This record gives sequence, C-alpha cells and structure tokens, in this order.
Amino acid sequence: MGFSAAGTTVGEADRTGWRILKVDAVTQRSASVKSFRLIDPAGKVLDPYPAGAHVSLELSNGLVRHYSLCGRSDAGAYEVAVARNSQSTGGSHYLHDKVKAGDIVSVSPVQDRFGLAEIADHHLMIAGGIGITPFLSMIEQCRREGRAFTLHYCLKSVADHAFRDRLDELRPDELVLHYSQTQGSQRLDIASLLAQQSDTTHVYCCGPDAMMSAVRAATASWSPERVHFEKFIAEPQNGQPFQIKIASTGQLIDVDGHTSMLQALRRAGYAVDSSCETGSCGTCCLGLLEGEAEHRDVVLTEAERRTQVAVCVSRARSAVLTLDL
Repeated sequence: MGFSAAGTTVGEADRTGWRILKVDAVTQRSASVKSFRLIDPAGKVLDPYPAGAHVSLELSNGLVRHYSLCGRSDAGAYEVAVARNSQSTGGSHYLHDKVKAGDIVSVSPVQDRFGLAEIADHHLMIAGGIGITPFLSMIEQCRREGRAFTLHYCLKSVADHAFRDRLDELRPDELVLHYSQTQGSQRLDIASLLAQQSDTTHVYCCGPDAMMSAVRAATASWSPERVHFEKFIAEPQNGQPFQIKIASTGQLIDVDGHTSMLQALRRAGYAVDSSCETGSCGTCCLGLLEGEAEHRDVVLTEAERRTQVAVCVSRARSAVLTLDL
C-alpha cells in the first residue's frame, strides 16, 4: 500500500509545489525508528536543501504529517525518519506498518524555519528521541563550515540510539549522550547546562514538550533571537469551550473543547496565516486585547504573551478572548 496523491486534509489551494516522490528504501535506524529515502520517480536529482529543513507528507487516509529532512543535504534525495508512537493517531503506525520501497508519496515543498543562526560563537543542540532528526543536517553544515557546536542527545536506552553510524563520526566534545533508563547514565540537567553558556551561544531544541518547556524556562532571560525550537506534534485540543470576540466588529465565534482557535476562525471566514500549526513558528500569532489565554506555544516570550496568542495551539482561561482582528 502506498501514499495517495490526493486527500481531504490538503486543499487544492494549498498544493502549490507539492510533488510525487517514490520510496526508494526503508531502513531500521533503531528499535523504534525507521527512515524512508525518497527519490524522484523519473530519476531527477532533488535539489539540496537548507540545514534544519522539513517537508510535509500526505498519507492515504488524508492525514498530513511534518518530518525533518535528515539525509545528506546534497544526496539528490530526501530522507525522513519516523518513530513508532504508541499515542499515534495514524501517522507513525501507517508509515511503519504499511509503507515499503516502491510506494509513492505526496510531498510538500521544502520548508525552512529551524536553520542555524548566522551569528553565533557556539551552537548548542538539545535533542530528545526522534528530535534528533533536524540536527543531522545542521551538524553536517557546522562541520562543513567549521562552526563550533555541541549536541546533547537524550534517550531512554542504547536501543533507542538512532543514526548511530553518523553520530559516531563526532568528537567527544561534539556529542554527549544521556540515557534516562540506563544504569550509570544521568539525565541531562538542562538548567545547569544553559546557565553555563556565554551570551554568544545559540540554543536549539527539538524533543518532548517537557524538554522544550525546561529549555524555555532556563532561557527566560535570554534574548529570544538566541533560542530556537522545532516541534511537529501539536497538543490535542482538549479544554473548556470559550468564545473569540473580533475587536473590529464585535462578532463572537464559538470554540468548542476539541477545536483550535485557528480552525474556528477559518470556519468563520477569517484567512489567518499559519505554517507549523504546532506553536513553534509564530506565523499564526494574533494580537490579544482582552481575556486570559492558556498559552501552549513555544515561541512567544512571557512579555509577548501578554499581548499576543498563537491561535493554532493555545486556548482560553477566560470565557472570552478578544483578538485584534
């Protein structure tokens, strides 16, 4: 069974630049991670892509999932890696159980919002589990351009260590492994690590919500430009119903307990821009004029949260949120 070239989640207006690629190879990268090498069916070499970039894949059931490009950036092909997730709503199980070499996949244009900062004396990378994937191309760029970096890779056990063949190339000062369920290994102390950094270090984090929250808390006093997050899975929209008030018209829009503000606004006819829809890029942030928001993003600073809200993931603590629309 392969991927469908069409589906219900990605509308025709959103399909500009999407293309059909073929699964060339499927590789087991760890006990729970498989990678999928994608090539042009006609043999055309795919263009190099920026470090940290990702693509979206449309699955045959209409789901769209976002994955970092983790192969060699100049290999003429794309590679994405997927961890089997027991909490999956269809994406990881489908990829692990159904997709094989020779299948086709509908792939979005390359998107780049997690690249290396141009001005930084040191790049500190913190990865948790499958969050290693965007860092593979970023490490490649650092080594090619002579940039200083350190990767802290957090895992449950040795069996979860993905892409060992590529990470084994790194020096001891470039790679530090942390196993949470292995005797003799210690969890990463994020607060202590970040407290030791100079003002010219940039930190990048991709991993579980708890890890990203810890990085956010430890960098609360940092300049926002020095802290970078990548997140591909949004929290489920579970919560109390509330209303959005449109400041310019007074219109009230109902948001039920399982619908995002972004979805509710679009259904009401408001064309709100978005990109990641996981609260990590800031594209969908709107002005917050009145009401108390329940912020679930990882992009806004505490100061910004007083006047803005990421409508793709955040909800309301008050009965009504007034937005600057």
